[in-house]
This record gives sequence, C-alpha cells and structure tokens, in this order.
Amino acid sequence: MPEKSTACLLLWLLSGLCCAWAQDPGAPDILCPEDAGLTLSVDTNRSRAEILVRKAGFLKRFGHDHIILAGQISGFVYWPENLPDACGLLTLEAADLVVDDADARERYRLESKPSPQDIEKTRENMLSKVLQADLWPTIQIRLRYATGQLPGPEVEATIKLRGVSVTQYIPVTFTAQESGWAVGGKLELK
Repeated sequence: MPEKSTACLLLWLLSGLCCAWAQDPGAPDILCPEDAGLTLSVDTNRSRAEILVRKAGFLKRFGHDHIILAGQISGFVYWPENLPDACGLLTLEAADLVVDDADARERYRLESKPSPQDIEKTRENMLSKVLQADLWPTIQIRLRYATGQLPGPEVEATIKLRGVSVTQYIPVTFTAQESGWAVGGKLELK
C-alpha cells in the first residue's frame, strides 16, 4: 500500500488560548441547553490558535513544515452550573490565517527558511486548494464537555473544515487568571 502524501496537521486548538472571559448574554444559544449558567465570550485580542503542518508521505523530501497562525478567534463558551452541560463554539476566518510567521517558525524550531514568494504561494494554495476558502470561509470548532473534572477535563472537539466535520476527544487544562481563564489543549488531525 503506498504511503499517504497528505500532511499531518497538528492543531494547537487551544494551546495558549488565553481567554479573558466576559459575560455575553447575546451569544448564540445554538449548541447548549438552557440552564442557570454563564455564556462567556472569547477575548479575540488575547486568544490564539497555532496550526503546525508537517511534511509527510512519499513526497516529503520535496517540501517543508509550515506554521499557520489564526488571525482572530471568536466564539463563546456556555458555562453552566452542571459541568457536563458545558459547551461552546470557536470560529476562525480562513482569510485571516497567517502562513510561516518568522517568530512562530523560530518558536517551533522549523529549520527551512521559505522565501516571501514561497510563503505567499503556500498561503494561496492553502486558501484555494486545501481549505477552498471561497466556498468555506470559516473554520468552526464545536466544543462539548466529555469527561473529567476541573482543572483538566476532556472535551469533545468537532472541527468543521470544507464542510466536513471531524470529532476528537482532547484533554484541556483550565488555569484561573486575574482577568479570566487560560485554556490549553492540542489535537492531531491526519
């Protein structure tokens, strides 16, 4: 059987996702039961998602790894009194994705140094061929409590790309901060 030539996508879904939550009574109630609880908004200015795309497969010797940064993350988390009812929705705009930021490449210790032309070509290919951003402009991540207790429960994360949904269970960590919560976790898509 031939080796797959698709890249392994490691999505730091919530890694370092610094969420200063604010009550948002106007947030959409599309996923969550009505209960006595809070609907909290993601602080888009302090939140981040980092996507590490690794070269893989038969043609990997011709490529290099990439780091993709989400320009903005918007969304909400419903935080009820009954933790198993917790859920949320995160949205990333495909057009805001940044490819191969120099500081991020250094942070991930990516060895190759793509030219500005290579970076732009990679971004164009990602948006047009991989994500089909003209047809699917947003990436959605639906979250539901799965198991465990604070500060380290597991959540069911359903990622919707190009109209296709993939669900995985990921451990997350919650850390209380003066201005809200820091939430972290990672998952791998292949």
